[in-house]
Amino acid sequence: MTVKEFRIQYALGSLSTDNLKELAKNKRTAKKILTILSTNEDLFVVCGVAANPNTPARAIKNTYITSKLWSHKKGGLIRYGIATNLSTPVNLLKQLINMYSKDFWDTFHIEEAAKRTIKKIKKLKKI
Repeated sequence: MTVKEFRIQYALGSLSTDNLKELAKNKRTAKKILTILSTNEDLFVVCGVAANPNTPARAIKNTYITSKLWSHKKGGLIRYGIATNLSTPVNLLKQLINMYSKDFWDTFHIEEAAKRTIKKIKKLKKI
């Protein structure tokens, strides 16, 4: 599907939530489509965008902002996707590491995932 076709179908509401989830998770989805989906109202669409390695930095930042609008637990799912994505800017990963949370386990898992991702990014830059 082209970006133009997607925009038309998205505006008309002819794409089901399942279609949007699949597009959000698909590594071959166009970056412009992922950017549009990064502000979607469905939690699992946004989670798919957050974890997709093809997602551009701007869209990842959108998902981070969106994660703050959800309840703590649901926002944690989005932030975990961000923390595991190698396309996430390192400064955003560092924000996740230093983020305070009421839920120790959420904080721990997100923090550890972000630290692992930073290590992977550093290794990839050395190659």
